[in-house]
Amino acid sequence: SVEAKKLAAAGILLKVHPNPMRGAATIAVALSGEARESAVKIFDVHGREVKRWSFKSGTNHKIQWNGHDQMGKPLGSGVYFVEIKSRGERLKEKISLIW
Repeated sequence: SVEAKKLAAAGILLKVHPNPMRGAATIAVALSGEARESAVKIFDVHGREVKRWSFKSGTNHKIQWNGHDQMGKPLGSGVYFVEIKSRGERLKEKISLIW
């Protein structure tokens, strides 16, 4: 898509696997350019943020997500959205969680 090409040109890449996930998934993030505060967030289908990781951009990150929320409680099976926001750009991936 045009949007994906724009974000790739800006140096923002996001990949989630496996999808659907059973118990754990790897969220791979690549951010090039100068170091800035960036965040990966997970939202439920109602738009509520359920999990967040913050870090400096300018490097590659692999995040292991175990299907739990910020408080450590397991989330229910369903569809969630993984979002990276950096340098004013936003990229989202849909992920299915199956227990």
